[in-house]
Amino acid sequence: LQHYPFRYVDKTKFHLIKDIKDESEYVQIKGVLRTINSIGEGRKRRLSGVFRDQSGSLELTWFKGLHWVQKLAVGKEYIVYGKPTFFNQRKSIVHPEISLVKPEQKDKAPTLSPVYHSTEKLKAKGLDSKGISTIMKNLFLKIHPSRSTIEESLPLYLRQQLHLIDR
Repeated sequence: LQHYPFRYVDKTKFHLIKDIKDESEYVQIKGVLRTINSIGEGRKRRLSGVFRDQSGSLELTWFKGLHWVQKLAVGKEYIVYGKPTFFNQRKSIVHPEISLVKPEQKDKAPTLSPVYHSTEKLKAKGLDSKGISTIMKNLFLKIHPSRSTIEESLPLYLRQQLHLIDR
């Protein structure tokens, strides 16, 4: 419970592809994966996909982790998050985070996403920031009914003085 994120990423808003500019920071887009193709062979192999929303399209590219990317379904609606770049006058995102849109996400964006520190060894075991976030979410769901069993570590006077919520 005391493994805190070092920052949060704001994923409260969806962007349109047509609004992405050269100087855009990280963007979150909801759209449909239209194609996915393997380009090159051996170590030079990469996957490239076309992602489209109601305003336009952009290219998604992956150089690593190709095994799981190949399992993405063409024609399905996804949420893509990443830093857009321009290559040959074409918008693209390299190694985007991509997740299938769930029915409860149809009309709303998630809120803030925690970012946790990790190491290469932990990442190799699936404990990257996203994996740790999933564990923390499940832990909070599990302890929620018995919230009163979590001991408070700060004295009452300090919580009142600093206007802090209880644990």
